[in-house]
Parts: sequence; structure tokens; C-alpha cells
Amino acid sequence: MDPSYEKLKHALKRSGTSFRAIARELGVSHTAVVDVAKKERRSARISKALAEKLGVPVDKIWNTESSEDGK
Repeated sequence: MDPSYEKLKHALKRSGTSFRAIARELGVSHTAVVDVAKKERRSARISKALAEKLGVPVDKIWNTESSEDGK
């Protein structure tokens, strides 16, 4: 498992949400959100939602230090 995926998953949990909740909000499958989180698929819409939930710019989503620090 990609460590950045796990850190992203835990950062979302700390912010009070999850991949499933984001999927429901966007009307997409849980798998689609997880695939974007694992960098197996690209989606500007899903990436933007992840970034908004984490309070970081889209280009910092997978920067695990930024996700951890909330920068």
C-alpha cells in the first residue's frame, strides 16, 4: 500500500470526513475517489474535493508533510 495514500486517508479522518463521504457528495463511486487518492486515476473534480476537505491546494494533496501539518 502506498504510504501517501494511507496518510491521506488518516488526514481526511482527522478532518472529519472519508473517501466514502466525498464520493457521496460528488455522486461518484467510492472506488473512483480511492483510485484518485492512490494516483491510479486522475480527476480534477475529485482532486479538488480532496484538497478542499484537507484545506490544502490541489498540488499539495499528496505532499504528506503538508497534509500532516495542515499547511
